[in-house]
Amino acid sequence: MERGGKEKRKIALEILNEADKIMEMAKMLADEDDPFARRGLYAFMDAEMKALRTLVHDLVFFPE
Repeated sequence: MERGGKEKRKIALEILNEADKIMEMAKMLADEDDPFARRGLYAFMDAEMKALRTLVHDLVFFPE
């Protein structure tokens, strides 16, 4: 497999990892009653979504 293909596979695995983190945080958020804890989870989930968007961008626009 060419170098670009290996790098894309690595990025794809990172995307799956980020998606798993976001799903876990969504489950935690659904179970959280404390408004301060919910706000913290929202902020952390927002950061994870930005990381996910960056990884998808890298995957799509990574030079061959």
